[in-house]
Amino acid sequence: MRWHGAVAVAATFVLVFGLFVGVSGCGSKTREQISDRPDHNSNDVSASVENAIDTVRMYFVPSGDVGKILTNADPLAKALEQMTGYKFETACPPSYAAVIEALGAKPPKADMAWLPTFAYVMAHDKYGVEVALQIGRYGEVEYKGMFIARADSGINSLEDIQGKTLVYPDAASTSGFVYPMAQLAALGIEPAKTAPAGGHGAVVLAVYSGRADVGCAYYSPPGEDGAPRDARKDVRDQ
Repeated sequence: MRWHGAVAVAATFVLVFGLFVGVSGCGSKTREQISDRPDHNSNDVSASVENAIDTVRMYFVPSGDVGKILTNADPLAKALEQMTGYKFETACPPSYAAVIEALGAKPPKADMAWLPTFAYVMAHDKYGVEVALQIGRYGEVEYKGMFIARADSGINSLEDIQGKTLVYPDAASTSGFVYPMAQLAALGIEPAKTAPAGGHGAVVLAVYSGRADVGCAYYSPPGEDGAPRDARKDVRDQ
């Protein structure tokens, strides 16, 4: 399998995975009772409510294979349980938007979520979600997006994307949609067709299989052995 990263997105942006915890971080019965109170204030959680917490629902966006995401989330949930004494339930809905709506549902379906940058901005603007934690990838808190194409595609520049079929992970993906599509628009480049693939790994598979000419996904510098550590790694490991 030979990978050709045609062009890396020039713009660099901060990778923000926020842990968003709202007043709904308590047992389901208490959540409903609190949310229905006329004087309910989401920024004012009383000690009695905090004491009622038994299960924290932690959501993840479907940035890759859902099964793998939930498998990797399990040790994190167990570590948090040991640190806090609370029980953690994990879930990975079918879209970034579904995670955002889970945070804003009444009563909330998610108490905290791990979100990429743009999804956080939407959750903040729509529901007042706030960042509690920022993490990095391979020691970096910034990363880049990339356009990928098959080595035999003849696509070697952004201009070559004109009139081609392009896939992206999700419309709320910063590295896989927001920035790359903005860059193409600024250059006046219009793919013939764009479509969501359902995750960064799915983007790579769509390009490799020939179902798409170009794909947009997150990029990380290769490891010391030269092996990819970005969305291509997700596929190589399968």
